[in-house]
Amino acid sequence: MRSIAFVVLLLAASAVAQDSVAEGRRFRVTAHFPDRAAARLALRDVEAVWSEASSFFGTKGFGKRLEVHLYRNMSNYAAAERQITGGQFRNSGAFSAYSTRAAYVALQPGCGAGELREFGLPMLTRVQLAHEACHVVSYHATENYRAHPSWYGEGIAMWASIKAIVADEDGPGPEGDPYTARLMRQAAGLHEAGRLPRVRDILRGAIGNLGTYERYAVWWAFFRMLMEGPDRRAFLEIAEEVNRGRCGPNVRQFLVRRLDEKLGGLDRLDKEFLASVERQRPAWDEQLRSLEWTERGWIQRAFATSQAVVWRTADAGPAPYVFEGDVTLLSGRRAPVRLLFARRDQGHFALEFAPDDAVRLLRYDGGRSKVLAEKRTALCRTGSRLSLI
Repeated sequence: MRSIAFVVLLLAASAVAQDSVAEGRRFRVTAHFPDRAAARLALRDVEAVWSEASSFFGTKGFGKRLEVHLYRNMSNYAAAERQITGGQFRNSGAFSAYSTRAAYVALQPGCGAGELREFGLPMLTRVQLAHEACHVVSYHATENYRAHPSWYGEGIAMWASIKAIVADEDGPGPEGDPYTARLMRQAAGLHEAGRLPRVRDILRGAIGNLGTYERYAVWWAFFRMLMEGPDRRAFLEIAEEVNRGRCGPNVRQFLVRRLDEKLGGLDRLDKEFLASVERQRPAWDEQLRSLEWTERGWIQRAFATSQAVVWRTADAGPAPYVFEGDVTLLSGRRAPVRLLFARRDQGHFALEFAPDDAVRLLRYDGGRSKVLAEKRTALCRTGSRLSLI
């Protein structure tokens, strides 16, 4: 990740006894649990989004630090969210409020203090911190932020946060990272099913037939095309008009008209949008979060209620299959961990590390599993490191 200079200050006097507070140049992060390292890590991620967010909204600062809050789990987050928005965002795990002009994010998937120290914040939490921090910048930088259409407000927050957190020059890049690969596959799936919205429908907010995750995938794909394609300069000139309030009260209508006039027509943008979705080559099919790239390699963390499931999109080819590498089992959950491979229409195989001290080779066909081989070993216990050859 690009290096970002900031100063960290832990404030004990002004914080609640169980809070950990970190201050940077632009943001102040309050982790509502006693973990100074987590507060510092969250600060790093919200400071990282400042460059793109401030450039887009045309601000150099506000003379004060912007507020971001991090919660240890969803129940603590939900209690805080209920007091601010009355439950509107209780299940989302992250939101930013117009009333407070601050951001609120839950740590998810849940992880222990040791895991946080060793591997840092989960990727989902990191992106959500940067995403909501971008919203907070817009709340302070513009007067008409409430009138921004969803594709515009969510689009810049998604693009800037992914640019800051996922598009790391040392990491696998957007197509190689499971987080963004999932967004790409959702957009591609809509296209293949004939459900990808036309540009005019995106601009007018007429995509209510899509699910929540599908809408976010569409907004990111469209905004990414505008910010990373040949229309970037022209689009930023339009965005400057919006952000400075030179657009009248109906921001949505203004954007439809100006993009049509200045970017060669909405029909042309339709063709560009379809082509941009078709050019994507996601390397992963993440079905249940989350697989994450870290400086130390890949780490997979699951939510408490589900197994994390992710596949490579490249065909595994015919057998035999050889595995090489090290696997460390971190979780204390009494649930099996499975390495999935050789997915076909009729099923797949899995190498299972079970809590009953067994390694099993499984074959799945039509939802049924069959044990092909089994070996008992104490290496399946939490904290063990396995070498696969």
